[in-house]
Amino acid sequence: MNNVKSSAGSIGAVALVSLALQLETAIDQGEPHERIKAALDSFAAEMDQIVRVVTSSL
Repeated sequence: MNNVKSSAGSIGAVALVSLALQLETAIDQGEPHERIKAALDSFAAEMDQIVRVVTSSL
């Protein structure tokens, strides 16, 4: 997750950094499955958006 946060930060994807941190924290703290899944879903949706934007820029 550190690589994701670092890479996202270097391209200015602040929301992705925040969502990665939330997911990492939920996992590290042993949050309930539903909370981890919600954090993962939010992270994945933002990651999909970032990939689309980067891909369209190539």
